[in-house]
Amino acid sequence: MHKVQTIEKKMLRVPELADLLRGIIEKEQIPGGAPIDSTRKLADRYGVSPVTANRAINELVEQQVLYRVPGKGTFVSKNRSWRNSKARIGFYPYQGYKHHTKDYYLGIGFFYQTLGNLLKQNGYHLSMISGIEKNDLAILRQTLESTDALMLNKDFINSTNTPLLCSYPRQIIMVDSSSVSDKPFHQVVPDPFRGFRKAADHFAALGVKKVQIMGVADTETHQSRRKSIRQVMQIFHPGIALPEDMTHNQLPEDFGQGCGRILGRRYLELPDRPAIFSVCDYVSFGIMEVLLDAGLKPGKDFKLISYNNLEAGGICPFDKPLLTTVEYPYQQLGNELIKLLGEVLAAPTDNIRIVRVPADKLIIRSTA
Repeated sequence: MHKVQTIEKKMLRVPELADLLRGIIEKEQIPGGAPIDSTRKLADRYGVSPVTANRAINELVEQQVLYRVPGKGTFVSKNRSWRNSKARIGFYPYQGYKHHTKDYYLGIGFFYQTLGNLLKQNGYHLSMISGIEKNDLAILRQTLESTDALMLNKDFINSTNTPLLCSYPRQIIMVDSSSVSDKPFHQVVPDPFRGFRKAADHFAALGVKKVQIMGVADTETHQSRRKSIRQVMQIFHPGIALPEDMTHNQLPEDFGQGCGRILGRRYLELPDRPAIFSVCDYVSFGIMEVLLDAGLKPGKDFKLISYNNLEAGGICPFDKPLLTTVEYPYQQLGNELIKLLGEVLAAPTDNIRIVRVPADKLIIRSTA
């Protein structure tokens, strides 16, 4: 059993003892799988109570420095990525729109807040990147030189800064792209195939004969989602008719709800009023606002399936959640980003890593 070296005894608090043990493990390069002394032996060695020693061990287990095997003991983790958890990470979250602060934080911003908290919980030091670095290459160069890795939203990367980003030996991970980008960076992307398949199957089970796909016309995210759901419908339910997509260009400082209102009014003019697949909950909220004001009842007078499940995240413009929707896998994306970051820091690579996270949960509510 590996004994962690004895030092001059003093009253140590839990964080201090955890940092001390971690530092010794790192300095001595104790191999993965090696056991450490029991909680009682560590308590005796460092002059602390068994409770303090146990809590310190728990912290290291949470940091994935150690792992416990019931009945056998505590061991050094075989995954070496934890050794990089004190790295400085340049982090650029999507900035959102000034006039949509509430929606931004409840919807899109919640994901980045959660990811930032996950980085901190895993011991990383965050260096927040602002929009200034997008086009100011001198400032961006300083950021690159002072960080160990970057997490950048697709909104940050452009033709001006891509050559500089590619020229520096930093691990760069693209965050929250709707599909795999052609940019030469590591990526974690949602894969809605199985969720869209469930949506298509649900339409078919309801006896739907025609589906109108809706979304914003001029955003890459909505274009990708519209293409994906169309392909799924054509492959698995070719008998369901798919007319030309109903779209409208993005309105200034709007996440899609204004476009949804426009699409809802156009939908009311259709003679047959087919079922709807909207590629974004924000668009769906606008559509439903118009349809409900017109006296239509969800599930009876119209059927609507959406993508995001924002109502579960706190955005609920109606008396209660109404949308049947494919859930966007925010939590799973965050966990995979943390995992990928640890791996590429532990073993830097020029090979691009693409991780696909399934969006496979269909939440059925009254609209379908």
